[in-house]
Amino acid sequence: MTSAGPYEPEQVAALLESAVATIRAEVEALAKPLHVWHPAEGEWSINEIIGHLIEAERRGFAGRIKILLASKDPQLEGWDQNEVARGRRDDMKPAAKLVAELERMRAESVKIVRGLTAADLKRGGQHPKVGWLRVAGPGRTWATRRSSRESEGGADSASRAAECAGKEQSHGRARCGRRVFQQRRS
Repeated sequence: MTSAGPYEPEQVAALLESAVATIRAEVEALAKPLHVWHPAEGEWSINEIIGHLIEAERRGFAGRIKILLASKDPQLEGWDQNEVARGRRDDMKPAAKLVAELERMRAESVKIVRGLTAADLKRGGQHPKVGWLRVAGPGRTWATRRSSRESEGGADSASRAAECAGKEQSHGRARCGRRVFQQRRS
């Protein structure tokens, strides 16, 4: 098989699986009030971050790979992440259900990634903001960028929320990793 860049599809699949397992473990370790806690005005809660990961899986990762595999050189669509987050109302949902939804979606993504052929890895399409995207490309693997940035960022967010909440309880409002919790504007 042609190299997918720094990672082969099987390695990407393993990263996808381990990231969602980490998210589940960290969410289960947090007190339920922390699932809906917002570190600052305009920043996402853990539930909203999980909801974002679900939508990113649907619209940005597995969804885009499906489009890239189904069409030759398709025009891809962007999405308003903040608008989608508001519409999802994830703070009204139990975190365990959100994690279960993410696990189901991630399992589908893993199947897709494990089934990619060398020809599939070369397929691409035009995104309105970031330009040409491939399933995988030389140097930087699109799928790997997504899995490490989104999933590990999501898992890291749970850890930071717990840390920030502890600081806030003992020292007043903490200045904590705002970048991870901040709503993304893309």
